[in-house]
Amino acid sequence: MFPGTPNYDWVNVNNVIFYQNEFGWDTHVFFDFKNWRYFTWKEECVNYPDCSSIKVTMGSYKSLDTFMAWPEGWGIKNIV
Repeated sequence: MFPGTPNYDWVNVNNVIFYQNEFGWDTHVFFDFKNWRYFTWKEECVNYPDCSSIKVTMGSYKSLDTFMAWPEGWGIKNIV
């Protein structure tokens, strides 16, 4: 799909969500619960205000511990 997509472990992506910013561009959040991590792809307009092409910034893996404040007992140590 994009250069760099083979750098992700797609087999372990369990879920994806996306949300739009105030300009209608999406941020995609890909979850890998097996390895307790996630990464993001952020869409942006390249040549505002025309926006005939988009830029996708592909983020690196981050621990799901940094994603949110998880309930007590959740985390990588409890995944079997």
